[in-house]
Amino acid sequence: MNFTTDKFSGPLDLLLALIQKNKVSIYDIPISTITSQFLDVIASSKQLGLDISSEFLVMATRLMYIKSRMLLPKLSDDNDEEETEADLIRELEEYSQIKSALAAISDRQHIGDNIFTRTQSNIQPNIIDKTFEGINANLLAESLWAISKRQKQNEAPPKQVFTKVMGKQKVSVSSRVEHILGVLRLNKSFKFYEYFNKLKSTSEAVASFLAVLELLKLNEITLDDNGKIELVG
Repeated sequence: MNFTTDKFSGPLDLLLALIQKNKVSIYDIPISTITSQFLDVIASSKQLGLDISSEFLVMATRLMYIKSRMLLPKLSDDNDEEETEADLIRELEEYSQIKSALAAISDRQHIGDNIFTRTQSNIQPNIIDKTFEGINANLLAESLWAISKRQKQNEAPPKQVFTKVMGKQKVSVSSRVEHILGVLRLNKSFKFYEYFNKLKSTSEAVASFLAVLELLKLNEITLDDNGKIELVG
């Protein structure tokens, strides 16, 4: 194993690297294997004459304690082992999230390295265009009248001409809101599906559906699980 303690920012960093090397989950740590590898890294660091932080020694002691607890017979009322291992898992989970967030932030700080902006241009003041000097109001009025006359000659026919081709006009949501409220004032309530079965067109059905949604959002009506619609209050 080529790990040494000086390559890691702390014992959790080393522990997380060992977990990833063994391709296991932090929620299912093989304590015996990870503890042995952790102790091997500390031993290798000592052989190289590296200073070992007390934090690594504390973690090694902690891992050996968890390992020894797992080897002992478990008493029915003893939850110390589970709590100790759960604490370690929670710390590893939090450290992993922080490390991922720091990596993402580090990547983003170089996003604009290859982006170059144009330097500020020396913009000259607008030059007044004198092309239209000498044109009087009467000439403009005559030109406008001529244009208006030509437009009237080319004016499109009224919408009523295309009524049979285009079909019925669209139904507004506001008109269906008023209709639904009117029905409720008379009948106090009605069934959702019965109401929609009586509608005559797709446009009317769509507008009515949107009207029901709008009234529900405004808290004007209620709709229960049986499809019954009632006024609020």
